[in-house]
Amino acid sequence: MPVWLDTTNATGLPRFLLTPVGAETRPGAALKSCPSPRARTRARARERLALALVVSNNSDMSEQLRCAALLHDGKQCRSVAVNESEFCQHHGRLVAVHGTEALRSGKHLPTRRKRVFQAAVVADGVVRPTGNGHGGGVDPASVRPRLAEAAAESVEELRRVLLETATGANRNLWATINCKHCGRAGRYEITVPDNKVRLDAIQALLHESLGRPGQAEAQPVPALPASAEQVRKLSWDQLTLVFATQFAAEIAAVVRGDGDAVLRDRLAALGPDERRRLREALRDSSSSN
Repeated sequence: MPVWLDTTNATGLPRFLLTPVGAETRPGAALKSCPSPRARTRARARERLALALVVSNNSDMSEQLRCAALLHDGKQCRSVAVNESEFCQHHGRLVAVHGTEALRSGKHLPTRRKRVFQAAVVADGVVRPTGNGHGGGVDPASVRPRLAEAAAESVEELRRVLLETATGANRNLWATINCKHCGRAGRYEITVPDNKVRLDAIQALLHESLGRPGQAEAQPVPALPASAEQVRKLSWDQLTLVFATQFAAEIAAVVRGDGDAVLRDRLAALGPDERRRLREALRDSSSSN
């Protein structure tokens, strides 16, 4: 950005150092639309020199006009002194309270609170060895008995908590409610019973007091064989049961001693062709043996 300074400024810089970047001092330079690279280089050098001189003069002036008060870190206040005094506007109001010397030395600053570090506390405990020979742990076999003892000692408190949860567990919800006066809808927080938590508390209370109800094992559902492969997979006991169910009357007659009479009645009921096939089957069976 071009920097414009006046020769009457406190810097006392010559006019050729105060020319903006890209401008030429010779006549007719304004007619050129784009200065040459050499001209731009000279202009940038003059601008950097002018800015360096201005910053140097301003820093010298700011060092002379800075506030004389000290800050917490021991450094001098960076604000500018006002009203022909050696303090800024803020510290100038504190002169009447603390005095000039206190502001210069920093005694007007409040004392910072020192941090107090507490030493680590080491508990003098006795490590009891467990059954597995390792110290510093708890024997897994003693966990449940110790928990049972703790529950027995606090049984009344546990009962009270379960009863309060089962009868008074609530939760907060946000609902949209229409105002009965103006009819405008608004979001309001309401309290409703938490039925899930209450049912869980009731179930836990009943299980701990009355015990869990017995559960019967699911019985397998019988199904008839749907293919020959399934029939072949039947056991001998199942096949025997099928045979006994099909010929229950004949088996009872054999047990009573009437097996010969039942066999004669069955053979008499056969037709000529059935008797012939039966004789051939018996003949083939006897010949193979």
